[in-house]
Amino acid sequence: FQSLQGTARDAVKFAINVGYRYFDCAYLYQNKSKTGVAQQEKIKEGDVRQEDLFTVSKLWSTFHKRSLVKEACQKTLAAIQLDYLDLYLMHWPMGFKLFPADGNGMIIPSDTDFLNTWE
Repeated sequence: FQSLQGTARDAVKFAINVGYRYFDCAYLYQNKSKTGVAQQEKIKEGDVRQEDLFTVSKLWSTFHKRSLVKEACQKTLAAIQLDYLDLYLMHWPMGFKLFPADGNGMIIPSDTDFLNTWE
């Protein structure tokens, strides 16, 4: 999260070298592609297999509508350059409208029930 250019990739590669296997990504963190590149490099180097890693990402709150979930997940997989995620969560249990600010700068919740997102 908020890492300098190139440092996230190096940090993930170092983490794999010292035994870390759990990687947490999210739309909000903007670390998916860097994490994925590092994981792919370590897989190609033969240091680890994808099934040895546990990769998590999260559905951002503006994508809670059922019609948006699959595409958001597919975009995550493309960004992270992996065939699958081990866990895909809703980042928060409430959705936001796409442009989530009212006249006072407050986030506007969507009317999508998180149970519909989950289904």
